[in-house]
Amino acid sequence: MELHVPPALDKNLGEVRIGDLPPSAHFGTFHELHTLLQQWGSQNGVTFVKKGSSNPRNINGKRVATNVRLWCDHGKERVSRSSGIRNHNSRLWNCPFRVQASCKVRLNNMWEYSVVSGREKHNHEPSRDTLAHPVHRHRTEAQNKAIRELSALPGIEACEIAERLKLQYPEALVTGRDIENERQIARRDALARSHHEPPVKVPAKDKPKPGTPDLNMSLSSMNSRAISGTKKSSCPAFRKRTKPTVRHATFLLVQ
Repeated sequence: MELHVPPALDKNLGEVRIGDLPPSAHFGTFHELHTLLQQWGSQNGVTFVKKGSSNPRNINGKRVATNVRLWCDHGKERVSRSSGIRNHNSRLWNCPFRVQASCKVRLNNMWEYSVVSGREKHNHEPSRDTLAHPVHRHRTEAQNKAIRELSALPGIEACEIAERLKLQYPEALVTGRDIENERQIARRDALARSHHEPPVKVPAKDKPKPGTPDLNMSLSSMNSRAISGTKKSSCPAFRKRTKPTVRHATFLLVQ
């Protein structure tokens, strides 16, 4: 199913504004509806985010929320929890645009969307770069796996990984920061796995000779043995310093 996308970016008096959403088609699932809305948004410099759901019903044996509220991602500003003025950039500009997605019984449980009355317009220009919206940069498991495999190559830079990923997945949208984040996750996973690996087992025929270090001995046990070996004995007999015993030899003269 393809969403027909008419030109939505209008230029009036030198200003660029986001045009109206096209009339809704009917969708089998909310995922289909949401995916196609995001495709329209990526072409028109806007993104939709889910802000709540309600009215759950049993559909095909599953409990599904049949009303979903979608906002422009430049929506309501968060209330600051700190005092003073913070110098930071934010995507939130109190944009009033709202969309309601609903699963209709009269449509045999098909989905459709409608713009909320009085919330039809955006209060900002369209984004010039699709990468500015984190929602459009969501990656699949296959794309993340490709990033990790490319990261394992020696001396490869994040920009080169992004270029190779684009050749393999033309629809993928990533930034250098996305690549670095995925590489950090891969490093943490590898470190966590290394901590849970069992110690290396040495075959019986290859056991070390007496006096050589045992590979099966853990580092903590080696440290504890080393410390206990240097500790003074608690036995008074060993702490007491005794004089060396001098033994006198007896010589017999043989005549």
